[in-house]
Amino acid sequence: QDTSCRRHTGCGRCPRKLLIASVDRPVGAESPFKRVPKMSVANRLTLLRILLTPVAAVVLLSSFTGWQLVSAALVGTAGLTDLLDGHIARRRNQITALGTLLDPIADKFFISTIFICLVDRGLCPAWVAIVIVGREFAVTALRMVAIQRGGSVPVSMLGKVKMHAQVYAVLLV
Repeated sequence: QDTSCRRHTGCGRCPRKLLIASVDRPVGAESPFKRVPKMSVANRLTLLRILLTPVAAVVLLSSFTGWQLVSAALVGTAGLTDLLDGHIARRRNQITALGTLLDPIADKFFISTIFICLVDRGLCPAWVAIVIVGREFAVTALRMVAIQRGGSVPVSMLGKVKMHAQVYAVLLV
C-alpha cells in the first residue's frame, strides 16, 4: 500500500483529502494536527461515575422489588470509581487537565443527586441535604474565585475522605 495514503500527505486517494488540502503546507511535511491520545483509564472511571449518577437516581426513585440492593450497588460502584480514578492517575502519571476538571464535578453531581433523591424518598432530612449540597456549591464558588485571581484550591485528602464518608452514609441508609 502507498505510504503517503496512510500519512495523509495528499496522495489523491485519501478520504481526508479535503481536510488536509485546506492546510497550507508543503506535500510531505508533517501534519500540524496532533494525534489525540486515548482517554486514560482514570478519566474513563470519572466519566463512568457521571453516567452512573442518573441511573442511580432513577433506581433510587423507583419502586421495584430489590431497588435498595441495586441502589446500594450503584452507589458503591460510583464510590469505588472515585477511589480508583485518582489513585490510577497518580500511579500511572496520567494526571490530566480533563481529569482535574471532571473529578470534582462528578463528585458534586453524584453526591448532590443522591442526597436529593434520599430526601424525596423520605430517607434523609431535607436540612442535611441542604447543608451538603450548599457546601458543595460554596466550595465550587471559592475554587472559581481562586482561579479567577490566578490561584487554585488543590484537591485535598480531607475532601476525598469527606466524599467517601458521604458514600458510606448513603450506603447505611
